[in-house]
Amino acid sequence: GTPEQQIARTTHFQNLSTTPLVACVMVAHLAVPALEPEANRPTSLSHNVVTNLLQEEFGFEGLVFTDALNMQGIIENFEPGKIELNALLAGNDILLCPMDVPKSITLIKQALNEGKISLEELDRHVLKILRAKQWIFEHLK
Repeated sequence: GTPEQQIARTTHFQNLSTTPLVACVMVAHLAVPALEPEANRPTSLSHNVVTNLLQEEFGFEGLVFTDALNMQGIIENFEPGKIELNALLAGNDILLCPMDVPKSITLIKQALNEGKISLEELDRHVLKILRAKQWIFEHLK
């Protein structure tokens, strides 16, 4: 469909993402040019989708998971380490099935040193995860 039709199909998530019962979402590796114009950049690695649309426009405050980062559809266009860095820079909190953890850590540290991501941003992700764990432990008693 047209870009307008593609965007219209996403609006039904606005109500879902602001419902208190929705604690987390997983962002799939989709190609949606109307939302992410960079060629071959899936929604899971898109700051436009994860941060601008889901978190800022829709107001979603829960945990944001990537789909598995070792899936064939994503490793065709990005190399291990850079996949994980891009997922973090997009605004995801939890990166599922990373391909190369040591390389990812090295690249994330480099991004931190270069100012591509701030320590405050990293802390925000960690605090969201810790708050979710705390909520689970308090409510599963």
